[in-house]
Amino acid sequence: MRELKPFDASSYLTSDEIIDEFLAICREDPNPKVYLSGLKEVGKALAARALAEPPTGS
Repeated sequence: MRELKPFDASSYLTSDEIIDEFLAICREDPNPKVYLSGLKEVGKALAARALAEPPTGS
């Protein structure tokens, strides 16, 4: 049997528009832990985006 990789939502959060929609959907859930988990995924996505961008400044 093949082992599945854990799902990583942050890898799909590739633009500001997608992030906004993702958080809006998370906010609709009555369980506040869903929204907090969504914020964590957005943080991971933004950190990955920042690391992927070339450095600016001097």
